[in-house]
Amino acid sequence: GALGAQEARDDLGRIVQSLFAPLILKACAAASLVSLGDPRGVEGLRAVLRAWRPDGRSHAVRCVGELKVLALADELCRFVDAPRGTDPLTLAEALASLSGAHDGARKALHRMAARDDEAGASARAFVREAGREDAR
Repeated sequence: GALGAQEARDDLGRIVQSLFAPLILKACAAASLVSLGDPRGVEGLRAVLRAWRPDGRSHAVRCVGELKVLALADELCRFVDAPRGTDPLTLAEALASLSGAHDGARKALHRMAARDDEAGASARAFVREAGREDAR
């Protein structure tokens, strides 16, 4: 997606819509479609986030955060209370990325910050950093 290879859109779309493609591959293809501005990418990431199997979910969470896909912020917020195999550190980072533009993501990050574990410490650091940026 970062290469801007518009001619790859159809092939990426087929991967995203495939029933048998590995979820990690679907997440990568969907992220590329998002980078290309194709709406199938958002739906592909949503499908990976909602999939029964957890493989690929953490990568999809990372992609949502890196690409700032606000349309999927609510999906990420749900993982704070029910992680469903999502790496909590990856989730905290993705929520932090979205928190400036999405109130729900900001609230979810604050809920994570209340945890007494490594993910909570990470969330607290992101909250502090956001506070410093707001003060500037």
